[in-house]
Amino acid sequence: TSATKATIAQQEMLQLVERGQRGKRARAQAGCVLSIGIRAPYGYDYKSEPHKGWFIINEAEAKVVEQIYAWLLEGHTYYAIAKLLHEQRTLTRGDLYEGVYKKAGAGAWSPQTVERIVSSPTYKGIWHYGKTRREKVNGKTVQRKIPESEWITVPIPAIIDEATWTLAQA
Repeated sequence: TSATKATIAQQEMLQLVERGQRGKRARAQAGCVLSIGIRAPYGYDYKSEPHKGWFIINEAEAKVVEQIYAWLLEGHTYYAIAKLLHEQRTLTRGDLYEGVYKKAGAGAWSPQTVERIVSSPTYKGIWHYGKTRREKVNGKTVQRKIPESEWITVPIPAIIDEATWTLAQA
């Protein structure tokens, strides 16, 4: 009957999704970065081959990241750093890629972007997989945060050394 076929199709779809998630998790555990649906963080480019990928340092953007940390350690605020980057006409990721929509003009940095760069452990060489999970709640798909103990840590090239990153967090 059609109800039986629908039930079997639904079960097969669930199995397909579960296998895909298992495969992605295994690739992350093997040290691969998964950039499906995301862009590489500022300062990095994504390099891929079939079934694996990794971040490589984008030298021009890495210099900007290093400058952001240096200014922060000199006592500048996120707002002041964003203003300095704008005054220097430093291009953002959104200025370089057509698919990114920006309300502001070229070289317009926000304090929130600067804060995200400073607070991300990516820049000290740590990328995490599995920080969120999609779940159905009352018929709607929502994204839930996963406990940090369940994240998969993938080492990547560091732009900032551990000591500098730790100082910047204070």
